[in-house]
Amino acid sequence: MARLLLFLLLLYSSSSVLSAKTLVNSLNPSQKIPLKWKTHVGLTTYRTTLQYANGMVFVPSNGKSYASPKDSFDGVHMLNGKNGKREHLFVLGKYGDRDVNGVAISASKIVFGNDENYIGAFSWNGSLLWAQKAGGDFEGAPALAHLNDDTFLDAVVANEAGEIFALNGKTGKPIWAFQPALTPDVYSPQKRSFLASPSLLDINKDGYKDILIGCRNGSFYALNGKNGKMLWKHFSVEPSGIFSSAFVTKSHIFYAESYGFLHKLNTKGRYLQRIDLNPSDHPQVVAMPMVNKNSIVIGTTFYEPENGFWSLSQLKPERFEKVGQVSASAILANVDYSSSEEFVFITEQGLLVIIDSKGNTVGKYTLPSGGEATPMIADVDKDGQLELLVSLFDEYIYCYDLPSKGPVSWGQFRANPYNTGLQHDTLSQDNKLPNNRVYKSKIFTQNPENTGFSYHTWLDAPISPYLISAKGIGHALLGYTYAQFKERLNKPFQEKHITLDNGIKATAIFFDNAVQYYLVFPQQFPVNGTSVITMVITNNPNYKSSRNVRSGKRISAVATTLGSPTLSYDSSFPLQERIRFQRQEPWIQFTSYSKAKAGIYKKKSSVNMTKLYQANAVIQFIAVR
Repeated sequence: MARLLLFLLLLYSSSSVLSAKTLVNSLNPSQKIPLKWKTHVGLTTYRTTLQYANGMVFVPSNGKSYASPKDSFDGVHMLNGKNGKREHLFVLGKYGDRDVNGVAISASKIVFGNDENYIGAFSWNGSLLWAQKAGGDFEGAPALAHLNDDTFLDAVVANEAGEIFALNGKTGKPIWAFQPALTPDVYSPQKRSFLASPSLLDINKDGYKDILIGCRNGSFYALNGKNGKMLWKHFSVEPSGIFSSAFVTKSHIFYAESYGFLHKLNTKGRYLQRIDLNPSDHPQVVAMPMVNKNSIVIGTTFYEPENGFWSLSQLKPERFEKVGQVSASAILANVDYSSSEEFVFITEQGLLVIIDSKGNTVGKYTLPSGGEATPMIADVDKDGQLELLVSLFDEYIYCYDLPSKGPVSWGQFRANPYNTGLQHDTLSQDNKLPNNRVYKSKIFTQNPENTGFSYHTWLDAPISPYLISAKGIGHALLGYTYAQFKERLNKPFQEKHITLDNGIKATAIFFDNAVQYYLVFPQQFPVNGTSVITMVITNNPNYKSSRNVRSGKRISAVATTLGSPTLSYDSSFPLQERIRFQRQEPWIQFTSYSKAKAGIYKKKSSVNMTKLYQANAVIQFIAVR
């Protein structure tokens, strides 16, 4: 009986402690956010990237002290998403300052740099895959993308010495490097260090993601992802250094300079809009602007009378609310019972603030401590509900249960585990490294609506070698890059770049003593490893659809399955004859190329069409797009 009473007492005490740590909305006390778990991880900064992948939460740490050169909490903590238990601590180097702010996660590697000037990649079991030493420490986060013609994700990193590197994801060796010049103007900041993290977007449409990043010298750079050469740059107003990382969409770029000017550019660097957030001209902005369709939210810091956040909404006056220093960036997700998404951020004085889609403050919760790291929202315990994670100045990360199931547009500081900083990005699965025995093939399995990004699992997708389907033909699958196609085919072949009779440029693929199919890529650039397959064409009878339709099969036989055909050709392209069946799928096309027509046409005009055809006419080419 005594043991039972003791157990009940302990149970009651434990639940009371958890209840006491529940967050309560001071604007609406009925709204509460219960604590799920907390874990001691050390200090974080406004540059810290909290990550979630494969059931694990990753927390980069500066240890117990920002100044300590060696600390048992330095590195990247890998925590179990269900209970917060630390499963592993990744540490780069044995001595020196091993503080970490940014980490990127892929199926094959975990990449981060530290204050000892090292950048490295680890396997999921903690084995060091490669490492490089640079001329300065890494304050921002690395970003992952394909920057050469192989299938291994490469890394883009920037440091306080003013260096930007592209590193080969397989070996760690440099692909290219860039260093900005010091501005001779005495009014410009005489520094070229990078505290911001790079954002990635294919600006020039060559298949390689380009780099967008602000520098402390007062310039915002767009660099060619393939070779590191400058595409364009944009100058700050004052000028002032740029600490803020950029928020990037497929068409626009938003960044803030430290003196409080918010800039909106198009992807070619053209100036679209400038908003003055600080009439007193005091340096104050390090946060990234968060943007939805109607509003922009960004915090301010450094200057006491102007600490708080700006809420800028269409058709409404600009609003500034003094809630204390806000170094953290906002994230965007549905966190309550409403149907829309909210802006969520924390303050250095210990508030969790929630702004609705129209820019109204709807939530203020008192946190156990202040903080400057951007929160993360994800379903980290896989229960179908979202969780909120905040890392605070008391050295703990807290995981709270939210009542929402999503959606999530921007759930973490740099938008996704690759840190591309691009809204609704599509992440390409990393390849298996030869010296890495641990590979997480199902690393990002959740619905894109609840992650804010899509995941292309090219390496794991099942392939039927001779099937024609909506996905492609055989190994040639739509949306795959040329390098990914080669990896999946995994056999010797020959290629020949040709122009088909209808003017389409294609790459013919030869193996087994025959042309298997023709791959069609975007026309404006030469074919390389990053070229994406947009259409596949075959006249090889070995390939057939699930309805047994193949090249060389009589039109009359196909009609028994797909319905009556309509044949047509345009006199501008007289050799190309299209065949459209009544019940065919929208993704498939049938054509013939010949002076002798399959159809029986009554007269010739600019566009010719008929339902009559020769009895022995066959389908010559089948295309999927």
